[in-house]
Amino acid sequence: MISGITNDVTTMSAASQNTMSDAVGNVMGKEQFLELLVAEMKYQDPLDPKQDKEFIAELAQFSSLEQAQNMNTNMEQFISNQLVSNNFGFLNFIGKNVEYKFADIDPNSGEEFMNVAQGKIDVINVEGDIPKFFVGGYEIEMEAINKIID
Repeated sequence: MISGITNDVTTMSAASQNTMSDAVGNVMGKEQFLELLVAEMKYQDPLDPKQDKEFIAELAQFSSLEQAQNMNTNMEQFISNQLVSNNFGFLNFIGKNVEYKFADIDPNSGEEFMNVAQGKIDVINVEGDIPKFFVGGYEIEMEAINKIID
């Protein structure tokens, strides 16, 4: 019976070490790790208990996992806030005169070429993370703007 418990503990210990590295990829959360740790303690062999060093090492791994998850959450919030901030920053472009490039067709040859025009930004539409500017009713992508005149 004791050998069966020892095998279970060994399997559980190996599983906890393998899944800890996977936990950053959201395979195992904090609660599951704690449940596994408690199960290891509950079913350990009383004649050969785990050393304190092993438990401390597992708790250190858990602490590292928790810090990595918290850092990931904070980074996601930071990126979200930056995107919102950038979108509000584009409002400053409304009413500005800009020079922009656009594809045009030569009426004589029918060949396409890049042309340059100027106009005032009337509307800005932000779809997802990419702003689109409207100049004189035409949609202009941000990459097409060469310079801001005033």
